[in-house]
Order: sequence, then structure tokens, then C-alpha cells
Amino acid sequence: MACALPLLSCESDQTAPSRPELRVHTAQEAAEAPAPAEEDPPYRHPLLDGFTGQGVVLQDVLDDPMGRRYTVGEQAYTDEAGNRVVTSGIDTVEYVELTDAEKDELVRTGQRGYERHYRSSPVLSETLAAEALRAAPDATFIVHVNYDPPASYRPLTYRMEEALALGEVFTESDYAESRLANLRVQQEEVRQASAPIVAFIEGIGGKVEDVCRNIFCLDATLTADQLTQLSRFPGVARINELGHLRNNLLDGITIAQGTQMETAGGGNFNVQFTDNASSAQYYGNKGYPLRIKVGVLEHSGFRDEHPGFKDSAGGSRIQLRRSCYWYHSGFPWYNWYQKCESISNFPDPSGGLYPSHGTSVAGIVAGDLTAGQDPNWPGTYTTDQRNRSGHARRAALYLWNAQDDDLIDNALDDIAYYNPHIVNMSIEYTGIDSQCTGEDSLSRDANDLYEGGIPLLFAAGNNWHDDADDCRVDSPGSAIGVFVIANHRGGDTEWEVRHGDTHLTSSRGGTNIEGKGRTVVDISAPGCRLHLYDISDGYQTIERCGTSFATPTVTAGAALHMDFYKHRYNSSAVEDPGVLYTHLLLMGDRAEEGTPNNQPDSDFDSLYGAGRFKMRRLDEYGIDSPGDFGSQTSCVADGYTVYYPINGGAALPAATDVIKAVLFWYDYRHENGTAIDNLNLNLQECVNIGGGLCIWQTLNLLRSVSPTEEKERVFLSGALGGRKFRLAVTGADVTSYNEAGCSGNAMRFHLAWLYEDSARDDSSDPSDLIGPSANIDPEQ
Repeated sequence: MACALPLLSCESDQTAPSRPELRVHTAQEAAEAPAPAEEDPPYRHPLLDGFTGQGVVLQDVLDDPMGRRYTVGEQAYTDEAGNRVVTSGIDTVEYVELTDAEKDELVRTGQRGYERHYRSSPVLSETLAAEALRAAPDATFIVHVNYDPPASYRPLTYRMEEALALGEVFTESDYAESRLANLRVQQEEVRQASAPIVAFIEGIGGKVEDVCRNIFCLDATLTADQLTQLSRFPGVARINELGHLRNNLLDGITIAQGTQMETAGGGNFNVQFTDNASSAQYYGNKGYPLRIKVGVLEHSGFRDEHPGFKDSAGGSRIQLRRSCYWYHSGFPWYNWYQKCESISNFPDPSGGLYPSHGTSVAGIVAGDLTAGQDPNWPGTYTTDQRNRSGHARRAALYLWNAQDDDLIDNALDDIAYYNPHIVNMSIEYTGIDSQCTGEDSLSRDANDLYEGGIPLLFAAGNNWHDDADDCRVDSPGSAIGVFVIANHRGGDTEWEVRHGDTHLTSSRGGTNIEGKGRTVVDISAPGCRLHLYDISDGYQTIERCGTSFATPTVTAGAALHMDFYKHRYNSSAVEDPGVLYTHLLLMGDRAEEGTPNNQPDSDFDSLYGAGRFKMRRLDEYGIDSPGDFGSQTSCVADGYTVYYPINGGAALPAATDVIKAVLFWYDYRHENGTAIDNLNLNLQECVNIGGGLCIWQTLNLLRSVSPTEEKERVFLSGALGGRKFRLAVTGADVTSYNEAGCSGNAMRFHLAWLYEDSARDDSSDPSDLIGPSANIDPEQ
């Protein structure tokens, strides 16, 4: 969802002011809120002071007075004097309009004016419509309803960018207060948009079960005739039946090292993230005084007293426990309502196929025994302790338990308020999006989280992939704002973690006929695990496999990366879901179905996505010198190209032999069934014609041009030293207008790249490790 008006004029006379006085959610929730940190560190972001005389950079003004395109982010490179230069903030880059011949070529190759071979879903889901036709006249259905936001709506992320640009945020607490104030504006928009729909439902004799407070949804009980009437009511976008939830042999050290979260080094700079007990590296709170907050959404409950959730002093690292349930209120007896509330402890899980599921998932994310939390495994930082620990060991856990299948939307609405940095969802809704359209109600809810600045990492599911034409990722995995994780076999060695094939049960993503041309799956991680936390404060002695356990591995890695990036680059830009997703895509090893160790130079795969997850510390200690990294956000208009010089425009250092780049964009219209904007990514080389002038040529096959995907990738290896390169982001077919965080006819995009030497032979980079198996794998 996004505003269709110029972003500075998106406020309606009917809404609250854009920055109202700060108000608490409720008195009870204010009392339950975590205590403020002792320190209130400055909030660092490249958009600080990003206000020009014409408005906010990107949102209101795309170009500087010299006609160069604004771009926002961080990059590092080596200048011609051999000095490493690191920048963070607002910069400008070249952009040009395509020639008529170039536009004609895009049309000829299906990149422009491309006819998408899919149709949008009806307001009333086909399954629900069929059930309603067969139902008795007095039969009722509990349904989930999404509705359009008002014209005043702007995604919360864009409101917060404006607050940053206008200089209203100086510290972390300033940011939290500003977000809450702007969320209040959104809550009022939700109330206004839902009011006529609630009145209509009640007017035709239906019953409203719950109205979301932070995102645009509600639940209702309706007869078949009432369903038909509601589907025709103006503003109703989607009505879905409520599906059913389900859960989707390696030790912790092997997985941590195989995914490159840990290495075997012992020094301060020759490790990646988590393996040095004395320096702690980036466990989830070293890089910033405030912990990274990781949300876990489950339906099997949690054993929150497990010793793995304690800190070194014996206190709990679970900072928030939210239970979502149905409750009865007064007379008559059928007045049941949905509610999420804070509790001091979860009841012990019981029943179901796997009552330890939630506890196991949370343990992979942030379990920690390395300070002797469990007396059965004494000592400090022992092998047994590390094998039973998770990865983001000092992150703060925010836990949500949805006790029934029809409470997931309620939990997502609650998550939108509490604003964790990252959310792990290792449960899936079956039966409501069998074609992977991403247009169902739960997918729309997940997109609302993305627009609120909350990344949702989701398990692809264990539905197998034996049919090459059948996408089997369940909801909300096909939402364009969700990051989806598959499962590859890890065997029992680190080598197998790094090189394993897709697990036979891991769900297939998008196909030629399903998924609307998207691969859907984003990355793969090892999903078989030993020593998972159980509900008796112990550790399971049998292996369990599934995308449920692959996903928290990536979630933990995302938390470590966020912790690292906020510290190393003094930037909170990585909190933006689009930026984070782009960085994670850059960490895939480019595996593909059938030949997983024969990595393609471009595009993605429906089983592996970007490939097997292999974390990279994106600085001079995690990228082999000579090499470096860039991360930028900007906008590209229809028929234009924005250019990014690699290595600051200078020739690459002599030993460079790899360039890798990833592009990602979010088009909210995907959930409405309309064609998303098509952006292309090309890698170009300078052909020197003398006098310091170049003819830029797109290298053969080094272009990523899927007309239906929301991500692109290019990769080049070889003798690259002494050559100049640039990345070209082209708006091949862009129809967005003032609705994608960009002024005018333009689409916002996120771009990240790295270049390096693959020899692993420098003294201060990943080669300086103990044992050859611990090396950071070359990208080749």
C-alpha cells in the first residue's frame, strides 16, 4: 500500500496531524514496556539532515541542482593513492535517459511493455467462494478481511525518513518516540478506513470479531450471502478463509562455521561475528549499546524458563512475552474476542505434533549456554556449550504465541506496534495461496509489516519440490515484502553445510506458471539440527529437519549483521527491510537446482534463491583485500539508467578477481495483482578511448533482466585489476508515480555490491584463520 499523492501532501484534513503529541498505547502496555537503556546513543542514519529547499531527498526531490541523482547509503573503496575511503550519507551519481533505440530494444526483448501472464485474484478468495456456494443458508464463516488505506496513508518507513531528514531525531529514544507518534497517525488512518466496513458488516447482520489497530485488517463471522455483499463493498481488498498453521543433524558449531557466522580464528580481526569469547564480536549487542531485538512468532508456545534464554547473571534475555488468544466477554455466551497481552511467563507447551517447536526455534536464534547458564554443562565457552547454543547470543528476544490458527493476523498487528528489528516466522498458513500469488490476506498483512519497517523472515515450508511446475511455499511466503528461507542438507560436516543439496522436503518456490514470475525463495540454510531445546529444560537427542530450523539460522545471521553494520558503518540504514534483504541476498553462494556447485552469473533459483547462506563481514576484515563494499538506495524513472561506479570510479586494484552485485525493490502493487515495475541490473566496463574518456560497454551475459522478478544479480570473476567498472540500474518498465518512496515516475531500489581478491592470502582478512576448513569461501 502507498499514497497516490505527492508525499508532502499526503495528509488529509480528516487525519491527525503528521506529528501528534506522543501518547502511550495503553496504560497497561506502557507499564509493561521494557525499561529504557542506561545509555541513549545517537541515532545514526545516512538520511540525517536530508532535507533540501525543495523537500526530502528521494521522497520529494530526486536530483541535485547539477542534475545528478541523489543516492543514500554507505560505500568503501580504495583511492588512487591506496587509501581506504569510507562514506556514509547522501551522495549523487550520474543518470541518463535511454535512447529511443535502447527503449525499442527493451520492447523487442520483452523487458518493456511486457504482458504478464497472470490475473489478479478476486476480492473473495476462490476457495471461500466455492465453499460458500455449497454451504447451507445458515452456515457461517470466520474470515480475514483486508481493506484499502485512505489517501492520506504513507508507509511508516517513509514518515520516519522525513523525521530523520528534518532533523527531528537525534538519539535512539528520539527515534522510538517519533515512530510511536507516527504510528498513532497510522492507527487513526486504520480506524477511519475500517469504520465504514465495520458499520456495513454489522448492518447486514454479520459479526466483527476483531479490528486490527496498526495494519489494515479485521476478522468477521459472516454467512455466504453476507460474504458476497461484503466483497462488493467499496474499499474491501481481500477476503480470505482462515487456513491452518503447521510447523515446518548438525551441532551448533558446525552450522555456525559452515554458514560463516563463526570462524576458527582467535584474534580480534580474523573472525567474522561470534567465535571469540573474549572480544564477543557481534553477538547482538556489542556493536551498539542497545540490543538487537529479534521477534519470534509461534503457535506451539515457549518454554521460556529454559536455561539457554538466561544471561550470564541469571536474568532472562526475553524482554517481551505476548500471548494472543480468544477470550469470552460477558453475556451472551457467544461473545468471543481476540486479544494479545503481555504475560510474565508462558504456560509450559503441551500437545500438538511438536510442542518444543517454538522453544527450539528461539533457541537457534538466541540461545546461549557459553557463560555456564546450565549447570549440567559447566564451564565457560566449552564445545558442549557452543554446540547447544544459538547464534545471536546476546540479542533480546520478543516472543509471540498465537494460540489458534485464526490469531496470526492479530499477532502480526501486535508486532507492528512493538517494532522488533527482525521477526522469525517458522510456521505457515496452508491452503490459502496455492498459486503463490502473494495476494491473500495474510500476505497483505506481512507487506504492512514491511512498510512499517519490520523485516519478516519466513520458512519456505516442507512441502517437497518434486513437481517443477508447482510452487509450494505457503502463506505469507509469496508476499513481496517477505524474505523466504529454504533448507539444504548439511550432512554431518562443515563441508556439507557449505555444499549441500536442497533437502528433498524443502518447498519449491515460483515456477514458470506459478508465483507470477518470481522465484519466491530468497536463500537456503541448513535445516537439520541436533541438540535443539526441549520443554524439559534439556536438549533433544535426535535430529530434526525442516525449514523451521533453517530460518532461525538466517534470522540470527541477520541480527549479527545488523549489529555489525550499525557499529562498523555508524548507520541504522540496515534496519530498513529492503536494505537488509539486499545484504542477505549478497550472502548467497549462487547455487542452483541440479548443479548446486555450478553457480550462475545472474538471476536466482526457485529452490535455493540466492544460494546457500554464507555470511560475509562486509568490511576490510571480511572482504579479501584488495576489495570493498557498497550499499545504496535511490530511485530510477521509466526509461532512465542510474550509474554507480565501483571502487569510487578508479580502476580496480591489481589483484581483484571478483565483482558481485544484488538489486532489490519493493512494489506494493504486487499484492493487488498488477504488474510490478521492471528494473534491470547491468555490469559495464570502461573501454578507454584516450584523454580519460570511456565508452561503457555492458559485458557479455552480465546483465540480470527478469521482467517479473523483484531482485536481480550480476557476478563476474577473472583478472579484473586495472579495469574500471560501473553498475547500471535501468528503469525498463516503471509505472509507479509518487507512491514508492520516490518523487514522480520512479521506483525506489536498494543496491549492494562487493569486489575482492579470492586468493585469501592477506594477513588481515579471512585467510588468517586456524585450519583450512574455516576459511571464508571464495565467491568464485
